[in-house]
Amino acid sequence: MPLYYYKCKVCGSTDSDIRVIADRNNPTACCECDGVMERAVELENPNIVRTEDYAKPLHSDSLAINPSQTAEHKKLFPDIEIDSQGRPVFKKYRQHDRYLEACGFDKKEQRIKPKGKRIDELKQPSK
Repeated sequence: MPLYYYKCKVCGSTDSDIRVIADRNNPTACCECDGVMERAVELENPNIVRTEDYAKPLHSDSLAINPSQTAEHKKLFPDIEIDSQGRPVFKKYRQHDRYLEACGFDKKEQRIKPKGKRIDELKQPSK
């Protein structure tokens, strides 16, 4: 049986418990304040849980708009502000993903060149 972690909604205390998989999401009583403890997946494996917010606001140069389009943009996307240079400012991952989807953009993985090789070396045929 696996080990699961739980967090109290009232006092914030944490606890772990060994349970069968079928019972893993069942809430339990907190031993500190008698509140309800729910499963806390972020405590089980903190490396796989992505935070909702960016560490700092993301100003997107590639999605910048013309100042004449600002009013229309604010109508379509009221939760996304535009900075003084016409760049949309994203504060959350999900907000950024929804914006790209609504605008018809496809998010691709960043291409990284191999370490230690210059681009012109890659284009030249080997001797």
